[in-house]
Amino acid sequence: MALCFLPRIPIGIKIYGLASSILILLGGVAIANYQQMRRVNNEVVYLANYITSIEKNIATVNVHALQQEIHFERILRLYKIEPLSKKKIALEIENFKILGKLVEQEIEEAINLSNQATTNSNIVRNIIGFARLKPVMSILDQDHQYFQDHALKIIELLQNGQEEQAFVLDINLEEREEIFNQRIHQILIDLERLAEDRVKNIEKHEQKLLFYNIILTTIAMLVGLTLATLVTRSLVKPVRELLKGAKAVEEGNLDIQVKVNSKDEIDNLAHSFNKMVTEVRQKEQLKKAFGQYVDPRIVANLMEHKFENEGGKQIITVFFSDLAKFSTISEMLIPVRLVNLINQYFTLATEPISEFQGVIDKFIGDAIVAFWGPPFVKKTDHAKLACYAAIEQLAQLHKLQRMLPDIVGIRKGLPKLSVRVGLDTGELVVGNLGTERSKSYTIIGRAVEIAEQLEGANKRYGTQILLTERTRKLACETIETRQIDWLPIGEDKQLVPVYELLGYAGDLNKINSELRDIFEQGLSNYREQNWEKAQANFKTCLQLKADDKPSQYYLQQIQQRVEVKS
Repeated sequence: MALCFLPRIPIGIKIYGLASSILILLGGVAIANYQQMRRVNNEVVYLANYITSIEKNIATVNVHALQQEIHFERILRLYKIEPLSKKKIALEIENFKILGKLVEQEIEEAINLSNQATTNSNIVRNIIGFARLKPVMSILDQDHQYFQDHALKIIELLQNGQEEQAFVLDINLEEREEIFNQRIHQILIDLERLAEDRVKNIEKHEQKLLFYNIILTTIAMLVGLTLATLVTRSLVKPVRELLKGAKAVEEGNLDIQVKVNSKDEIDNLAHSFNKMVTEVRQKEQLKKAFGQYVDPRIVANLMEHKFENEGGKQIITVFFSDLAKFSTISEMLIPVRLVNLINQYFTLATEPISEFQGVIDKFIGDAIVAFWGPPFVKKTDHAKLACYAAIEQLAQLHKLQRMLPDIVGIRKGLPKLSVRVGLDTGELVVGNLGTERSKSYTIIGRAVEIAEQLEGANKRYGTQILLTERTRKLACETIETRQIDWLPIGEDKQLVPVYELLGYAGDLNKINSELRDIFEQGLSNYREQNWEKAQANFKTCLQLKADDKPSQYYLQQIQQRVEVKS
């Protein structure tokens, strides 16, 4: 209150020396903050303009090359059909050549972007990375040119009736196709590593930015406390507002905005504080965006240094699903609609996995690999949650079927979508696996292979979800199942029981419950080679449910065995 007799003198004049030093310091922090923001922005722009764009080019090359291979195979099949349809063959050859030009354009654009990335980068690792990519992409261009030239040569031989020579060239061409596909895969892996390196640089700059923001917040608090003892009582309220805003940010509220109308240095400080909160909020939004590529729980644990070890063994339940007849559907669609279909399928199919706390490990084509286990879920819940996710994924498939005409742009002749799921529980290695520069939090072990085998076994029995005895025992009180067969998937290829997942516990109606009991009787008679009783049991199952695929399968097996015996 000693300075109240000078109410009209600005605070800067009253405490000129103190304010001047503080403002200089704030200016230095603001400049450093601006430089860090520019670095982050440059990193993000570089990632979007070059690495992501090149990945898009190479992915498009892969799609066009696969389509080109499809057209080539169609040409070969058309030459085997009598009489020859020259019009269809000419149309396929024209499409083949058009796709070839598109592939060349995409590769050329990728090479140009790589040259620009090398020129515009000042980071040695990026320059070296793109310098390694350029010759590989040039070789990729040569491989494609070789494929196209030899494919056209084969077509020419077929046109001249030289089928034997065309057959020899076709065998060699298939080997080069495999090399071409492997090279594309390697380029995508290298680009992913470059992207990961960029992300690490962004995180590094973000940490520096956070450090400077903390300094700025600390300075703001000191300024407020110091001025509270030097200026009039009217300044206490805005200072308290600043302190309240700082505490709100510390508690995680990044939507806070401090409102101060003192028209002095504290007012300027309030604006700087609001700018700082806005920048921190933008940084968190950026982290959220990258969270689309990595499970947020994994990111959180990494930030808390909970995954410092390279890996350990855990009892894990593995989920492996695949969209049936996907290759048939893909041949019907243009690339844009195919990508839309895949993205929509993954969006719907992964919702139950996330809802039931699963971790999506990877996407392999149209297949999804996920897992449940500590520390993300309780040790007693992982099998149950995996089963729930599998059940709900079937419901999501019905949604996708209804959306299919709008996604693919076709109203008639659409196939019925079907998904196959395999579940297994076992001891797996789980943790951060990879190189020193690039790691992935993933799982390795026999259970992954078994889940994939069960997914494929669904095709044989006409089922949708198969699980092992280990998974069933852990989740048995929460689900309904029926035994389907004994398969050689145990240790040393021992036969182990395999079950079909029918639904949640208590969800079976009277007919399905009766069908399960009769089916298991039939399965028991089948294993005892009592063909007559087993056949009667399975026929009864079909009377209860005419489209029961496992019953149809075993009736076919019985008929074959009886015919062989007779």
